[in-house]
Amino acid sequence: MRRWLQVVFFGALATALNQAAAQNWPERPVKIIIGYSPGGTVDAWSRMLARRWEEHFKQSFVVENKPGANATLATTAIAQGPTDGYQFSFIALSTQGRNFQKNVTYDTMTDFEPVTGLYGAPYAFAINASLPFKSVKEVIDYAKANPGKLNFGTGVTTFMLIATLMQRTWDINVVQVPYKGQAPTLTALVANEVQLMLDQPAAVKPMADAGKIRILGFTSEKRIDYAPDVPSMAEIGYPGLTFAGSAMMWARKGFLKEAADKINAVTPDILKMPEFVTRLKNEAGTPIVGTHAQLWEIYLKDARFMAEAAKAAKYEPQ
Repeated sequence: MRRWLQVVFFGALATALNQAAAQNWPERPVKIIIGYSPGGTVDAWSRMLARRWEEHFKQSFVVENKPGANATLATTAIAQGPTDGYQFSFIALSTQGRNFQKNVTYDTMTDFEPVTGLYGAPYAFAINASLPFKSVKEVIDYAKANPGKLNFGTGVTTFMLIATLMQRTWDINVVQVPYKGQAPTLTALVANEVQLMLDQPAAVKPMADAGKIRILGFTSEKRIDYAPDVPSMAEIGYPGLTFAGSAMMWARKGFLKEAADKINAVTPDILKMPEFVTRLKNEAGTPIVGTHAQLWEIYLKDARFMAEAAKAAKYEPQ
């Protein structure tokens, strides 16, 4: 009887302590692991959010860059990490599964869950400004006449896949050059090491404004506000190249519910702050707000598009 009472007592004590810890979250620094290099769009977003979460929760949110292997190093770290509410990530999960990566040790459909939504936005197709091309058609015509002469820089799987789909759709032969993140890819584009790339609109806007690169199109159905003279892919006859990627924070399955609820409750108000409103405008983005189930449905829509795009592009896992 005494042993049974001890088991009951310590079990009840552990439950009470866990509940108290959940209610008091966060009691120590929280880590945000991202699979991309410093200086890119994801890095900038993560640090902006971390600062605002720190102000709200009165606790440190530390961004850790873990680039490499098309962001799977960071994804693996999350999949194998704790579920106590102190480690999550900003990752493009829809292109991190076995359909896109060889030898991954996780299952994107069962090993992760969304923490909070951030935004959805199309991508910009940009070229080095020294090139004479003024339209997507001129790029296509040149690439067909000069196979293998243009380099297409890619920093993450999402852009690698859409670049491959573009090649198939346009029936052109360009050389894909991989980089460890979008920031070094953009640097390479400005230096003319590569001549073509895809990126977030906000990431390429400063270089486009400075005349160092030229944006020729967006993967959207309509033109975007900050570049009204630049056509959408749908407008120029390529509706199959329209895609607005959804950005979310993800965690390992079983992530502390109270932590996710607290983060998801405060983030919509953070996205209304002037710095985020301006950034969303520059990215042609719209905030993503929703319950756990709604965020999961948004992810599934993205995942279906990417899977279909991979099939259409005859993409081979890297």
